[in-house]
Amino acid sequence: MMSFKKTLLILICFIYCNSSFALEKNDTLPDTSLADIVEMFAFGKPKKSPFLKLPEILGNGIIMNFNSYNVSDLRQLLHGNIKSEPVKITGHLAFPPDDGTSFEKVPVLVILHDSGGPGELLDNWMKWFRDIQRPLLENGIGVFYIDSFSGRGVKYTYKEKYTHEDLYKVSMVSQAIDAIMAYTFLKDHPKVDANKIGITGTSRGGTIPFIIADKKFTKHFLKDNDSGFAALLSMSPAPECRIAGLFENPEMTKNSKMLVVQGELDETSSCREYVEKIKANGGDIEIDIKEGWYHNFAGNGSAFIDWKYNFNNCPPYYIKDDGEINDEIMDLFAKFRAWRTKADYYDDLYTKPIKTFDKMIKVYRKSDCVVKVGVHFGGKHGKEFTPQFMDFFIKNLL
Repeated sequence: MMSFKKTLLILICFIYCNSSFALEKNDTLPDTSLADIVEMFAFGKPKKSPFLKLPEILGNGIIMNFNSYNVSDLRQLLHGNIKSEPVKITGHLAFPPDDGTSFEKVPVLVILHDSGGPGELLDNWMKWFRDIQRPLLENGIGVFYIDSFSGRGVKYTYKEKYTHEDLYKVSMVSQAIDAIMAYTFLKDHPKVDANKIGITGTSRGGTIPFIIADKKFTKHFLKDNDSGFAALLSMSPAPECRIAGLFENPEMTKNSKMLVVQGELDETSSCREYVEKIKANGGDIEIDIKEGWYHNFAGNGSAFIDWKYNFNNCPPYYIKDDGEINDEIMDLFAKFRAWRTKADYYDDLYTKPIKTFDKMIKVYRKSDCVVKVGVHFGGKHGKEFTPQFMDFFIKNLL
């Protein structure tokens, strides 16, 4: 059974954890170009990527590496006040088979892993994500699996033997940067149709599309603020959309189409609420709630229950347009005398992150807004989901 503290740490670290770092208070840069928004982080020693085995396992594709960067949260990205040395990201890229004479460019789908890490893609549990490559390739869509953990020295961020340091090394925003850097890598590839690049993932990987489809994020990486992924499919997005540190005022890129698919027995109300916020701002997004399905519904195993916590009674944790946390969560911090001002909060967050998390845990406990619930995982719905998955990407990438 997962403790309250461990669960909340995982959720909080999805928002803004990164490797051990100390941000200088006055380290602010005027230019928000990619080369300038990152400062050196001491992330973990790189591990050998499990994806190195994929060419043999899948019988196709090649290993590709590209540079990405580390940031701790959206605030630091928007304020342009951190720099980082590049981190090498490993990916496995496969194109549809041809006779070698075709010069036609093809669409590509980027696939993200979840908190279980890239190694799960080789396990029976995530077998569906390997199997889906074949119908994609057969229908003329390339596939690019990317590993966000190994280059940062992390194996996974949720299992029993993880350390808190592992959580700090890979923030949700860092993984989002990996995704957008994969996009920029692919759009310049001679075989790729730059206007037909899609992305998908489940759980943690299913939350990333909410970040990378927002103009406030893409403007730091792309010249055309409305360009980006043509099709985004979010499966079982986690943590709950209310506390994942997403933008309070989402502005989806105009040329993107997004579909969110969740199991009814997963926590769904917060993401439905967030989808409506995106729609209200003109975003092309839909959500499909599957009756009787679970979290990570494509998991290749019978459904099981793990004890998690529901934060729907808590104030939402959003990032405002100026990069600051929303007033509701700050009011909660002030009510329980954790921090009087946002400046106090961020000063602690960037200099004493672990103590800051402990304070936040105490605030949530005192507020009585957290409800303990049993969350269902798995259920072997991958095969049942495949036609909808394929239909979405065939319509939007071909």
